[in-house]
Amino acid sequence: MVDRVFETSRFLCTPVQQSDSNFVRSLYQSSSRMAHLGGVFSQQNAQALFEKMLDANTKLFSSESSSESSSGYWLIVNKNTGDKMGVQGISAVTSLLATAEVGIILNEQAEGKGTPFEVLSAMFSYVFSSLGVELLIERHVFSNKAIGRVSRRLGFNHTVAVKYNDTPSELSVLEKKDWLKQSYCQ
Repeated sequence: MVDRVFETSRFLCTPVQQSDSNFVRSLYQSSSRMAHLGGVFSQQNAQALFEKMLDANTKLFSSESSSESSSGYWLIVNKNTGDKMGVQGISAVTSLLATAEVGIILNEQAEGKGTPFEVLSAMFSYVFSSLGVELLIERHVFSNKAIGRVSRRLGFNHTVAVKYNDTPSELSVLEKKDWLKQSYCQ
């Protein structure tokens, strides 16, 4: 069975569960949160995404799980306050063995405080060591300069320009071997 929780000095990352529904859906229905993530989700689409997260976690954390083909989603919780700060996850790329796409969405409280770098670093260490992932893919719209900087700092490279939902975007990759070379991973 795969461990469920990982943490940083400031945050606890726990699997998304049913009780997180309102918080998670509110992130994806927020125009300020979705400004750089492809647009606001309808109530129906936000609910469908939330159910996809729950289903992925059920599969990932079951004793019969094949972690190499799984996706997983974690709630980011401030350890000091207990406040929910966002959600991060990986989605298996089924056409590429041991490859997953990374995603993160944060509330306003988490902005400008180094939260993405901190929690994504912890998640990358977790997925590379526990889930059999060998390659991570990251995609963001050009207008999201902040996550572009975070991605480069995390070691994503081989960046190419792509269109996602007709929006100019960047796609980058991070290999496990490159992640393990970075000093903050040791």
